[in-house]
Amino acid sequence: KAIETIIKNSVLGKTGYLYLTDSKNKIIANSLAVANFSPANPDTVLKTSKPLADFSWNLVAEWPLKEVYAIISDVVRKTIITIIIVICFVFLLSYFVAGGLLNPIKELVRGAKIIGEGNLDYKVKIKTDDELQDLANQFNKMTVDLKEIESLSRALKKEKELSAIKSQFLTTVSHQLNTPVTEINWALQSVDFNDAE
Repeated sequence: KAIETIIKNSVLGKTGYLYLTDSKNKIIANSLAVANFSPANPDTVLKTSKPLADFSWNLVAEWPLKEVYAIISDVVRKTIITIIIVICFVFLLSYFVAGGLLNPIKELVRGAKIIGEGNLDYKVKIKTDDELQDLANQFNKMTVDLKEIESLSRALKKEKELSAIKSQFLTTVSHQLNTPVTEINWALQSVDFNDAE
């Protein structure tokens, strides 16, 4: 009776059932509340059995293929939906990660172009707390150094220009002073100081 109660209360999916047979394949108990229970056609069910050697009994489980296929279809459908969701999630994640990597690189390229056009006051602004931010800081330091070099170059150019102007001025002044001095010298030579005495 205890075994019969266990078998009767067993559930296999929604429509599956168990039955217990003796050594002569006579049904001892089943999980369906049917008086004249007979096992289903083996072609329409998924069937397995387990011999219970101590009692010379067989425990048989039968599960209609229609329900088995419905469960398999449901699992396949849920798996496909899960795969699609995971692919979408991975795509979105990779889009944001790539954006996080590409945007700072684009900013560096844009900064290099602006600075290459001569705007040494431009600062590359990257806040990533990683090597890209370090690279941007070094890039900004390099532009400060370039600005100082350009200032020195301008100062040297002005100094050369001033030196050229100074040389030209001295040449002109020397020439201008030479002419009157030469004339005064000629005039002094032509005056006979002996006659004046």
